[in-house]
Amino acid sequence: SGYRLITEAKRYGYRLHAVADQPIDFSRAGLTVDADGAAFFVCREDFHSISPDPENAAVHYQLANLAFFTEFDFQKAAQYNFRALELKPHYPNAQQYMAFLYILCGEQEKSAYYIEQALGIDPLNQETLFYKAYLHYRMAEYAKARTQLEAILEKNPLNIPANIVRAYCLLKLGRYDE
Repeated sequence: SGYRLITEAKRYGYRLHAVADQPIDFSRAGLTVDADGAAFFVCREDFHSISPDPENAAVHYQLANLAFFTEFDFQKAAQYNFRALELKPHYPNAQQYMAFLYILCGEQEKSAYYIEQALGIDPLNQETLFYKAYLHYRMAEYAKARTQLEAILEKNPLNIPANIVRAYCLLKLGRYDE
């Protein structure tokens, strides 16, 4: 319900703005809460209704995701994510997201650096482990990537990105039978 979303958003540091007699439409919004407690509305239409805490690293991490995945603005995503890292250098989600951005632009060394930073903070983070395997895939190290992806899939066989990249690795390795 809208009340529950408002309560959760307030709990995690958002200041919601609504004009009397004009309730916020939450029917298309999804509230996500990450490990650091940042709530975020993932529906762009409802973004105008929140004012994120500018000193919360998790908020900047979520803004980076929103900029990249809804606005397709790589530079804006990188700026938000760098701000998250300034606020909280030991934030594994922001570290691995920086690795993701560097993977996309072919900066393998920088990507590897951020992956190692994230794994140093949270060595079991499945998303970071996926990006590590994906980096090996992008570097044409298909056997290494496959091994890493299979370890991920042992813990979560329904991990769609890991299954897809594993299938590509098998194709690149000439393994059409699996």
